[in-house]
Parts: sequence; structure tokens; C-alpha cells
Amino acid sequence: ATASEDVVVWEPDTCQKRRAFAPPRFGGAVLRDAETETETKTKTLVSGLAFVAGEPLLAATYPAGLVVWNLATLTAWRVVAMPCLSVAAHPRLPAFAVAVAAGGDAAAVLRFAGRDAHAAGPALVS
Repeated sequence: ATASEDVVVWEPDTCQKRRAFAPPRFGGAVLRDAETETETKTKTLVSGLAFVAGEPLLAATYPAGLVVWNLATLTAWRVVAMPCLSVAAHPRLPAFAVAVAAGGDAAAVLRFAGRDAHAAGPALVS
């Protein structure tokens, strides 16, 4: 998979584009620059990308939020509006964590278990 604004999934053997996922609208609003009232490109650029082991899921972070794409149904499985910095997935377990900017050096840890993803609780980073 590659990313800039869209997340693109490629067929590795043929190098053909399989699917492009457009960034979602976080909180139901278009991401706009307050001063110019135009869409801010940097807020829709992917800041992190991770496949979830053992599940057909791909987690993508944007400065405005997290989206977890279901690659089996080609739909957004979870969309959460929060100021994301990056995402990292466990290499063998169906688990991932998202670093979130919270006015300082803070992060929230998201836990994935079975078919449900929810916040495990805040984790401060010093």
C-alpha cells in the first residue's frame, strides 16, 4: 500500500492498482483552513499506515483522525476524529497503537481485540 491523500492498495505480483481509498470526512465536516476557507491539503495527507495482522484491516492516520479500512468489504470499518500523528501495528497479533497529539507530548493507545477496536486508555509520553 502507498499513501499521500488517498491510500492505494497494489497487486504485488503485477504492480497493478487494486483500490484507492479517499480520505474520510472526520466528524462529518470537510477539513478546511480557518483563514482561507479552503480545503487544507496537509490535513488530508496520510501520516501513518499499518496492516493489522490476522485481519483484513488497514489502519491509516491523518492529522485530523484515524480510519480503519476493511479490505474484504472495501469500506471504512472505523473512523475516529482525533489529532493523529502515526500508527504502528504488532507484527503477529491483531493489535495496533495510535500516537495522538494532545497539546503536548501525549498519546492514546488503541487496542484491537477480535472484531472491536477501542481506546485502552491514555498513555503519556515524556
